[in-house]
Amino acid sequence: IDLTKLRKPVGGWRPVGAPKLEDRTWRYTSFDPQIEKDRVHPREKKRFRLIQLPAALEGWYKTDYNDSGLKTGLAPIGVGVHKAGRISFKNNSDWGAGEFIVMRTKFELDAVDCDSYRLQILAKQGFHVYLNGRRISSYGWWKDMPHYRAIVLSARHLKKGTNVLAA
Repeated sequence: IDLTKLRKPVGGWRPVGAPKLEDRTWRYTSFDPQIEKDRVHPREKKRFRLIQLPAALEGWYKTDYNDSGLKTGLAPIGVGVHKAGRISFKNNSDWGAGEFIVMRTKFELDAVDCDSYRLQILAKQGFHVYLNGRRISSYGWWKDMPHYRAIVLSARHLKKGTNVLAA
């Protein structure tokens, strides 16, 4: 997930927040569906769906959630080397064995003074995105075809100081 900001439309997008994107630590865990009705038949392949989370992940997207028991790593998080068309990269952190993942990170902003901010998410399935405990976007992509999805935010979504981004 890449957060950028735009001060003037002709100036272009630039990274925002500390630590830098490549140095930002993510806390994450993968898991499988907990109850039978949430499992998907193998012939359907994977698909985006709402499922019951493990009890330990209740409120995982909230700012006060204790994430000290989750794995830590750098993005991108996945399995092996990702190749799709012109996109190719090595994942920095191993996803794990579960079908689903929750992930979160913290970043600092010195100021919230731009017209627009943008998140870019590379995902091959659907997702929900939370910023400071509030869901700001959902995307129900169910195919197994990775692509970037951009989400434009106004300054009201962010705050000066510590922000928590979760997906």
